[in-house]
Amino acid sequence: MAPEQFVAAAKEHNSDIISCSALLTTTMGEMKNVVDLVKANSELSGRVKVMIGGAPVTEAFCRK
Repeated sequence: MAPEQFVAAAKEHNSDIISCSALLTTTMGEMKNVVDLVKANSELSGRVKVMIGGAPVTEAFCRK
């Protein structure tokens, strides 16, 4: 799913949280793209939280 689709779905459903999970390290970069789009969107920024996780995700990656 593209980062733009996460943001569109969050707007459509008036979401409070977006959850992303990765099974491969190659998909972890898209999580940052979702976070960046949420931060850049005035309607969602500061209101919608992004939760990330999955097998390859470390706490250091989450903090980054």
